[in-house]
Amino acid sequence: MAKVLPPPDAKTLYRKHLPRVVTVLARPDVVAYVQKHNNAYTPWEKLKRLPAPQGLTHEEAWTCIKLSRGQRCRETPLADTSGRRFRYWLPDSALELLHRIDRDASGLLVSEHPTLPAAHESERYLVASLMEEAIASSILEGAVTTRAEARRMLKEGRPPRTEAERMVANNYAAIQRIRQYQNQPLSEDMLNELHRIVTRETLEQPEAAGQFQQPGERRVNVVNTRDGEVVHIPPPAEELPARMAEVVAFANGEPTEPFHHPVVRAILLHFAIAYVHPYADGNGRTARAAFYWSMLRQGYWLVQYVAVSSVIRRARARYYRALKHSEIDEGDVTYFILYHLRVIDQAVAEFRDYLSRKQTEMETISHRLQEYPGLNYRQRALVAHAVRHPDGYYTINSHAGSHKVTYHTARSDLLCLVTLGLLRQVRGRPIRFVPAADLAKTIGCED
Repeated sequence: MAKVLPPPDAKTLYRKHLPRVVTVLARPDVVAYVQKHNNAYTPWEKLKRLPAPQGLTHEEAWTCIKLSRGQRCRETPLADTSGRRFRYWLPDSALELLHRIDRDASGLLVSEHPTLPAAHESERYLVASLMEEAIASSILEGAVTTRAEARRMLKEGRPPRTEAERMVANNYAAIQRIRQYQNQPLSEDMLNELHRIVTRETLEQPEAAGQFQQPGERRVNVVNTRDGEVVHIPPPAEELPARMAEVVAFANGEPTEPFHHPVVRAILLHFAIAYVHPYADGNGRTARAAFYWSMLRQGYWLVQYVAVSSVIRRARARYYRALKHSEIDEGDVTYFILYHLRVIDQAVAEFRDYLSRKQTEMETISHRLQEYPGLNYRQRALVAHAVRHPDGYYTINSHAGSHKVTYHTARSDLLCLVTLGLLRQVRGRPIRFVPAADLAKTIGCED
C-alpha cells in the first residue's frame, strides 16, 4: 500500500484561507464540487490530484470541504491517542447505503423470494456462508491455505493440520459462538473468550490468549499483512482498561444519546477494537467477530449469511486506507464507515445473487430428478453440486457437516444415491463417494 500522507492542518488552513473561502462558498460550481467530494468522501491525497474549482487552489478547495464536513459532524464517546473524540457524519451516499442495508439485511429479502428454502435448506446456505467467512477472515490475517482444502476440513470436521487451517477452524468456531451470544450484551469477558477462540494454538505466547496487553509489554502495531507497512500505532497498554470499558459501553448502546444508527454503531465497534488493538495478536479477527455480534444483536439477521471478510480480502488495501484516513484526518471516521457500508452492501448483493443462482439450480435439478421422487433436499443439493463438480468427492462427514445432520443420516443419504446409480462408492479411509460416470447425461442436465 502506498504511503498515506496526512492532509494540511485544519487550523493552519482556516488561518490562511478562510477570508478567501467565505467569499466563494455560495458559488454554484463550488457548491457542486463540495457536494460531489463529500458524497464520495474524497480524501486529501486524492483530491489534490483532481481539478479544483476555477480560481481556487487545492488547499482553498480542501478548506471549503473541511468547513462543510465540520459543520455536520457528530462526536462519538471514543477518543484517539491525543484525547480527541472520533466524529463522523452521514453524507447522502451513506444514507442510501444504510437504507439498502436496512431493507435487505433485516427481513425483507424473504418476501422477494417466495421460493426461499425452508429452515433445513436455509441451514445449508448458512453453513456454507459461515465457512466462507471463516476462510476469508483467516486469509485476510495472513493464513496461507487453499479455499477448497479449508472448506473440506470444515465440512469433514477433521483436525487442522497446519497453522493456517487452525486459523480457519478457529474463526469458524468463533462465528458459531457469536450466534449463541447474539442476544447477550457485550462484555470484556465475552470479547476475551472470542479472542481465545480465534487465537487457539496460533500464538507464540499461548498465555496471551484472551488477555489485554499489560503495561510494560511492547505494543503491537496495526500492520498491513501484505506489505508489512505500519498503519497505526495503538494507545499505551496503561490506557487499555479505561478504553475497552468505553468500547463495551458504546457497543451496548450506552450512552443512548446522541443516536447512532445500529449499523454505524456496529462499524464503529469494529473500528474501535482495531484502533485500540488490545491484544498481542488476533485483533482484526476479534474486531470482525464483534461486528457480527453487533449486527445480529440489532436484528440484521441476514448478516450471518454474508461473507464480509471475503469482500474486504479482495481489496484489503482499501481497508487499511480507510483506517489510516480516519486517524490522520482529525479523527473523522466517516472514511471507515463509508468503506464498511460499501463492503456490507456488496456482500449482501453477492449473497442475493448466490441465492438466486442456487434457487434456479435447485429448480432445474428438481425437475430433472422427477424420476427419483424419493430424494430429499440434501440429496438434491449434493447431486446439483456433483453435476457442477464431476471430479469432486464426498464423505459421510463432509455431507453431515454441510447440512448439520447426524452421521447415520448422512450415510443413509449417500448410500441411497449409490443405489440409484447417481454416486459411486470408492473404498479407502475415509470412504469416498464420487459422481457416477456421465451423471449429467443420466439426469438430463448435459448441455
